[in-house]
Amino acid sequence: MCILFILCIFATVVFPFYAVAGQTTFSIIEFSVNSGYYQFDNDSQLEDNAIFGFGIGLNFSKRWAALLQYSSICHNKKVDGVGDVTAFTYHVDAIRFFRTESSIRPYIVAGLGNIEIEINRRKNREFQLNGGLGLHYKINPNWFLRGDYRLFYETDTDMKNSAAHFVLGYRFGEGEL
Repeated sequence: MCILFILCIFATVVFPFYAVAGQTTFSIIEFSVNSGYYQFDNDSQLEDNAIFGFGIGLNFSKRWAALLQYSSICHNKKVDGVGDVTAFTYHVDAIRFFRTESSIRPYIVAGLGNIEIEINRRKNREFQLNGGLGLHYKINPNWFLRGDYRLFYETDTDMKNSAAHFVLGYRFGEGEL
């Protein structure tokens, strides 16, 4: 339900800006797969683990993009050995690229979303803010690689998690012009 809500907000906020620009091309749309490593706050007593996921985004210009991302944290166990844990995150992010004429571009990213953790069939959902730094590499107009390091702050529990993401992405149509 929350994912649907975030998708609706994403579409409501993003598509009017695109319509104002007067362009009608699929080249702004990207799809990406990601993997990486998620590190939990020590107070959570959860083991750090690999993450895998996907994202869909819109590139408004060479400087600005928005991304809806989902990542599943691999099967996990609590540090104290009590119970199996499954976890996933989903968030909406804004990305600001720099040095846009270069194939290698630094960027900053900020966003909001949730982390859902299920321990022995009991679900817990926490709101998160995230921010980080990364590098974008344009392989050709359609394909790209991205890598970033982010901090995730859970507003209700004051937990501070972090993640390193590695992304392989594809821009539809003509790609980046």
